[in-house]
Amino acid sequence: MCDKPKILIVHPEGNIKGNPNLMAIAKLIVQKGWEVLVYSLQFDYVYQGDIFPGARFVYFGNSPDETAKIERGFKNEDIRFVIGIDDLGINKAQKIASFLCVPYLFLSYEILFDHEIERIGSQADHRSKRLAKKAAKGIQCAIVQDEARKVCLAREYEIPEEKIILMPVSNTGSHHLKPSNYFHDLLGIQPDKHILLYMGWMDAKQEQRLLSFVPYLPDDWVIVAHSRYKYTATVQHEHIGERLFISFDKPIENIDEMGTLLSDCDAGFCTYEPSDDSIYTGDNIRYIGLSSGKTTTFLQYGVPVVVENMNIWDDLVERYGFGFELKKLTDLSRLNELMVGDASNKAIRFFDDYLDATRFFPAVWEVVEKTNKVSSFKPFAFYGYLMGVYRRHLAEKCKNSVKFLLGRK
Repeated sequence: MCDKPKILIVHPEGNIKGNPNLMAIAKLIVQKGWEVLVYSLQFDYVYQGDIFPGARFVYFGNSPDETAKIERGFKNEDIRFVIGIDDLGINKAQKIASFLCVPYLFLSYEILFDHEIERIGSQADHRSKRLAKKAAKGIQCAIVQDEARKVCLAREYEIPEEKIILMPVSNTGSHHLKPSNYFHDLLGIQPDKHILLYMGWMDAKQEQRLLSFVPYLPDDWVIVAHSRYKYTATVQHEHIGERLFISFDKPIENIDEMGTLLSDCDAGFCTYEPSDDSIYTGDNIRYIGLSSGKTTTFLQYGVPVVVENMNIWDDLVERYGFGFELKKLTDLSRLNELMVGDASNKAIRFFDDYLDATRFFPAVWEVVEKTNKVSSFKPFAFYGYLMGVYRRHLAEKCKNSVKFLLGRK
């Protein structure tokens, strides 16, 4: 029996099981009769392990030599295409694709802006962005989430706009949930209270930010915060456990199990606050748009949303009737509007019509199929790869010799 052709997804972050879009892409690839290898760093705080039948992790080595050995082993796999995720992923994807003589594409979830790297970025950030621009010159296509981010990606990575495919950060298949008392029972919330659920990164700063919304909630509403990863900050504020509850239960291991949480919330809270002290939280957040996976996941499960600082969503929620924009804190008084009418069904309808990944995947797969048919073996590529490794080895040896000589003076 012949091995199935494979796609290698280079995803250093390694949290595919928490990324609705990347999980969807991997599943859709497997449904095409291919297999998926997810090449990642290994982390204790991220759920990794088994993915699903047809997809599996391959982890970076613990040293450069071990990593190089693993990557040479890809020659023994029938890898036909490589996908690089964000800057670090596309940099390594370009090298591996060149070594394997196969095409590759750039999937962008985080856009890093030159002016922010220039202002606060490290030397490693400068180098990574420079290499990402270089790697992007050889891509078959790039994937980004919406028109605004398309313009940003084209400018920041010098990619022709006609090479960019749009695909929101979203999963496949909507769900009508049966209500549960998951959070009410877990956190001791009074049964007559409605839940506004925040999901995402949690730390002490975000805790204080969520507390600022509490005084403006209707009397029969509370906020529940459920961390993307295990929340470790110390909780000391007096309002914790009164109107703001933080779930210390373990995060959901797999994005496909989100219904467990969402079955016991009445609205989703999608709030972002750009911060110029990090290259990841400045313009990347200002132009968050359809790259917000938490927003699309709420809608997938029929949960109306309250959005803040989310540009394109600010208009969509009102126009399509599945939530409202928080323009000022007192707007939280509108929460009870979501309990009447058809907001839940409108959320699902919007997901089905505009967000479901199956609507966008065919454009991606067309690129894979077309390049898979025309790609040919380059006989000197492997030799070139080995020569590159050898040159780097000589350069390192020379650098160490210089250090030795300087140390003697």
